Amino acid sequence: MEETKSQKYKNRDQSLLDFYKSLQIEYIVAELRSKIYPKAKDKKYYKNRVMLGKRESILQISERNHLPSIFNSKDKYEEFYKEVHPDWGIPRFTYRDEESKKWISKSDKLNYYSVNSEFALLLENGCIAICKISNNNAVIMEGKVYVIIRDTDHEIEVGIENLKRIL
Repeated sequence: MEETKSQKYKNRDQSLLDFYKSLQIEYIVAELRSKIYPKAKDKKYYKNRVMLGKRESILQISERNHLPSIFNSKDKYEEFYKEVHPDWGIPRFTYRDEESKKWISKSDKLNYYSVNSEFALLLENGCIAICKISNNNAVIMEGKVYVIIRDTDHEIEVGIENLKRIL
């Protein structure tokens, strides 16, 4: 018997609580993608398809089991937000499987570090500067971008581990 697409990707060994946690993290990742992807079609897909579907599932599990969720607990939202958004560097995007990771991760990086997007830059002295991406050609292979620091014409190359996007 041939597996259907949903059976192929469903992890039947995952507990309800693990599934519930995954849904909330996936919701926050979809929320991030809806903000960084520039095309209206992509924004609509993440907001109307992905986020709404995950929201409904999260609320059902939350209500049925009297559990706090990202929708009824500020602390839960912050906990999962921090899991997805580290202090510096690229967010921890989630992917359905290795195949989808292969083709979506490149797009996630390019859109997160898109030209003209604003970032906080952690400088070597511990200070923070505001900057804009001026060139992201090396983001995929080398993990570097060129930025222009605000109120200057000074362009520098920085590693993505020292950047946090301003959303």
